[in-house]
Amino acid sequence: MTTMRVNRLQHVGKKAREEGSALLFVTIALLVLLAFAAWATETSRVWQAKTQLQAAADASSLAGVGSLLTNDFTAVDEGAARTTAINYGPHHKALDTPVTIAGADVDVGSWDLGARSFTPLNGSSDPDQVRAVRVRTRRDDNLNGPVQTILGRAVGVDSIPVNTEAVALWGFAGGGGPGVADLPFTIDCCAISGDTPGSACTQNYCDTVSSDIPNPCPLSGG
Repeated sequence: MTTMRVNRLQHVGKKAREEGSALLFVTIALLVLLAFAAWATETSRVWQAKTQLQAAADASSLAGVGSLLTNDFTAVDEGAARTTAINYGPHHKALDTPVTIAGADVDVGSWDLGARSFTPLNGSSDPDQVRAVRVRTRRDDNLNGPVQTILGRAVGVDSIPVNTEAVALWGFAGGGGPGVADLPFTIDCCAISGDTPGSACTQNYCDTVSSDIPNPCPLSGG
């Protein structure tokens, strides 16, 4: 009787330990799966927010550089460039939040094509140097709010800051040799205005294109 009771107790104790070990492994596996699910979910949301912030930065920098120089390209209008860039921000959303751009996140300056680097020249009035606008867009504690997590909170991550930037440049005529065109490209009005291509700029193409197209050339061959 005593021996059988001891064996039965030992068997019950061993079974309880095995069940406890299995429960521990299942718990660890569930935590690992939850961590992977949180990582995948939040990574997707962060990349979506970053892509949308990048689009806002691209558009705002292009808008800003369009207002950077006066019409005759002889002066810098830093205020107009900054205001235009800022105004373009809310036209875009990052995860349904309109993108607000701070004045301090807009810089004017120069762009080094070789080094591919931007040098802020805020306050400079030299149109030969100030030809670029840099715009930073963000979702963090300072502006627009960080991206709130969904599953990340289960592993202690409540929010994730995201930021990006873009630089737009007033370019210049380029060249890639015969059969190659740099994109985007522009055509000087002198090449398409007047009675003869290449003549003096006596006509404004934009003013006459709707009613009197300079140098019309009929299409042929389909």
